[in-house]
Amino acid sequence: MNIFPYKFWVTDSTVASNMNVSIEGYKFLEVSNVYLSASDVTMFDNLSTFNLYVSGNSSQKLSYPEFVGVEVGDFLVAGERMLNFTFPQTPKTVGYVDVLVANEAGYGKLTESRLPFVSSWYGATEYQFPWVNGIEIFR
Repeated sequence: MNIFPYKFWVTDSTVASNMNVSIEGYKFLEVSNVYLSASDVTMFDNLSTFNLYVSGNSSQKLSYPEFVGVEVGDFLVAGERMLNFTFPQTPKTVGYVDVLVANEAGYGKLTESRLPFVSSWYGATEYQFPWVNGIEIFR
């Protein structure tokens, strides 16, 4: 997944309706739910624990553990490779927010979106996208 933007400047006047996010990725046509999980539990109100695959097979249960977060009620699948949503709440604290995109087979996390390291140059270093920690919320 690629995400735009990967930072939000939050002030006292920021409202969630201004926090629009577009995610570029793959196979978004079958998305069933989108969730936000924060690095600080005080960032959002009304947190829930989600265990999406409690009735799934043992592989699903191990691969997709429960998480704490908020559900994004309204999201728009803008094609197989693009998903848009607006933050359901304005974050109350600074930190990082992970995005989880789910369907019946499992969920993908923004923070696990790494490009494979490929280089033939001896001195090359692995490059990681700036959203490796999630969407940064700062004041």
